[in-house]
Amino acid sequence: MTSPTAPERIPFWRNVKTIGAVVQVVFVLVLVAGAGVLVSNVLTALRTANLPADFSWMGSRAGIPIAETPIPYAVSDPYWRALLIGFLNTLRVALIGVVLASLIGVLAGVMRLASNWLVRTIASVYIELLRNIPLAVQIVFWYSAVLLPIPPRLNNPVELPGGALLSNVGLAFPFLYPSYRFGAWVPWLVAAFVLAVVVGVWRDRTLKRADRVGRVWPFPLVAFVAVAAIGYGAASLGTAVPDDFTMEFNVERGRGTVFRDLDGDGVRGPDEPVAPYASTIVRVEAAQLTTTTQNLVESRRNVDATFRFPLIRESDVDSVEVAFVDEAAAEAAGFRLHFFAFPSRGLVYADRDGDGVFTEGEQRDAATGLGFNGVDLVMQIEGYERPIVADRDGQVRTPTFAALARPDAAAEEAPAAAPSFSVFGAVPAAADAAAEALAADVELRPAGPLVLSRVHVPVG
Repeated sequence: MTSPTAPERIPFWRNVKTIGAVVQVVFVLVLVAGAGVLVSNVLTALRTANLPADFSWMGSRAGIPIAETPIPYAVSDPYWRALLIGFLNTLRVALIGVVLASLIGVLAGVMRLASNWLVRTIASVYIELLRNIPLAVQIVFWYSAVLLPIPPRLNNPVELPGGALLSNVGLAFPFLYPSYRFGAWVPWLVAAFVLAVVVGVWRDRTLKRADRVGRVWPFPLVAFVAVAAIGYGAASLGTAVPDDFTMEFNVERGRGTVFRDLDGDGVRGPDEPVAPYASTIVRVEAAQLTTTTQNLVESRRNVDATFRFPLIRESDVDSVEVAFVDEAAAEAAGFRLHFFAFPSRGLVYADRDGDGVFTEGEQRDAATGLGFNGVDLVMQIEGYERPIVADRDGQVRTPTFAALARPDAAAEEAPAAAPSFSVFGAVPAAADAAAEALAADVELRPAGPLVLSRVHVPVG
């Protein structure tokens, strides 16, 4: 019997498996070598440019202004804090987006299953339209075609019911913020939550033992609200402002900071923390604001000869008067003031028909068809008083007031200042009036665990 012959051994240089493995190894080595050359070139270039190739830059000064800061931040803070704020802002937007998307999705889905033809059709059009348009296109459309051009500018907001303001920077509305007394209320909130859970379990078991149907949620809700309300009242007792709270305020810049004055010198040092959401009152006995008329394009329409002071409400002041800086020239030109929202917003017009009432077209020069641009106006106020809640960084902002100028015989002896110019030409020099000293009285108010911040616009 003949024994079977052993299969012929294939040389490795002809073995397909071996060749494949070698090729893959060589390919990986080439990739690693290419990456090494690239990294080496990058490191050499960074060293040449004196840029660190590690994460040591994270501790350097960021110097980046950030508008939305969920935690305290200043441009002098390091990069890692700026990155943390970016992460927190992304997380906040994502959480809000998930909640809103879930609510809208459930609502649209239920509407599409409705028996009413109109409701079902609206939901179907909404779903099919949005599902077939890329999200990036929708974002560009809503921002560029709706949010940016339609709402008015920040210095001309739409005042909505409840004290809310709508402008091209967003919707601002009154809101409750935690004050320095909020920590005294937290134990009561925890106790209220625990009691609500206990009451809810008790109510549910009581219904099951009695074998009857009933609502469970009103009982724990009432328990929570009752204990939380009692706790709020208790935490509001003895609400005197802490002794180390103080405020730096510059009335001419319209800015102030509430902080804890640990060393008692009245000046904020680098290690003294701010006092967020502190309740304050700012009072200015007499001051003035100035502005100039402009021709603008707003909300896709021309707005001519408009003037906009910072948002001052009549309830904020004892008296207020808006006048032309050069009243003689304004009277000669027949100029009058028309207010959309007294005393902050309006326009200048020439009363050509002499009826003393603004008529469309009178805000434009009859010869050129252009609005009366560059007319100087002044708002003089007395008894300004506004409650303001500091922001998360302890910042308080007011309009940038100037000292009130009044006619004074003694001022005539002062050296003449350089004249300013307006649509009328040269404006009389400021030497014809004496400027009163500008001073502000600021007061820190006691507060409960929560403070209500009302909306105001300190810029014009």
